[in-house]
Amino acid sequence: MRFVADSKVQRFEKETVVHLEPLFGKALKMTRSQTEAEDLVQQTYLSAVEFFDRFQKVTNCKSWLFRGRRKVQKRLRDWAMANGYVLEGHANESA
Repeated sequence: MRFVADSKVQRFEKETVVHLEPLFGKALKMTRSQTEAEDLVQQTYLSAVEFFDRFQKVTNCKSWLFRGRRKVQKRLRDWAMANGYVLEGHANESA
């Protein structure tokens, strides 16, 4: 059983790690905050790990990760707004 888990981890790393820098670059551009970009990428990868069993080899992994990033970013922004927080990179934006 451990061999199967290790195989999945290796496949996940092989498929996703190559997209880490572009994903971080896009997150940094969108948030204008290194801290928020790091958090966003971390949450995106946590979500990707959780749902990697739904990822299909024919799917473009980069697109899949970027779509996941958008969903995570929206969830975080909605939570922040609902709880009265202002995200660092969005302090000057009007609601």
